[in-house]
Amino acid sequence: MTGEVIVTTDRAFDFTQTMKLTVGEGEDQKSFIVHPGTIRRADFFRARLKKEWKQGDDHEIKLIEDNPATVELYLHLLYGGSIPVRAPGVKVGQDYNDEVKSLASVYVFAEKVGDVVARNIALEAIIDISNIPNPTTTKYPLPGVDTLNTIYNGTVEGNRARQLVIDLFAHRAKPDQLNSSRELPFDFLVELSRHLLNKSAQWKNSLPNPYQQKHVYREVQ
Repeated sequence: MTGEVIVTTDRAFDFTQTMKLTVGEGEDQKSFIVHPGTIRRADFFRARLKKEWKQGDDHEIKLIEDNPATVELYLHLLYGGSIPVRAPGVKVGQDYNDEVKSLASVYVFAEKVGDVVARNIALEAIIDISNIPNPTTTKYPLPGVDTLNTIYNGTVEGNRARQLVIDLFAHRAKPDQLNSSRELPFDFLVELSRHLLNKSAQWKNSLPNPYQQKHVYREVQ
């Protein structure tokens, strides 16, 4: 525990300076007051803060393309080490789809700004809630279409979050859970197919080939 608490002085936060993050645009726009010494953990913010502000500048970074709710969750993680996505009184696993979508959004934002610590925490949280069965159905959940689109729209091939959802579907999904394939990200379907083909290559030689057995394809008269 001591090694996690005691750090070098150059990692100390400077709470004497503040700046503004303006997120979104229009009626949904929201501003957050943050400390430069805290947000500089992310590569994007560290690069922006390297430029010295001139006297009279607003000390503001604008993120008009981002979602204020997502950035607020990210700041909760940055300052408090937690991500508040579960409503009071809701059982663990009961609102999986909403929770995992919010966690995926935080992950994608952390990917965008280059915060590997936040990415790891968000991804581990997705793993944790994905390994809790639904309290009503007792079945283990799978990320929904919205979550998959969030991840695939904000990441590239080989990303760890993509690998996670591919593994979840490869091990848990039933055929009827892909009936909405037109709504699923094309890259997800390609990567899932490739993953399953690679897996099948490991055991196909130990099983009889159905295409060498004519009766498999014969229609019943």
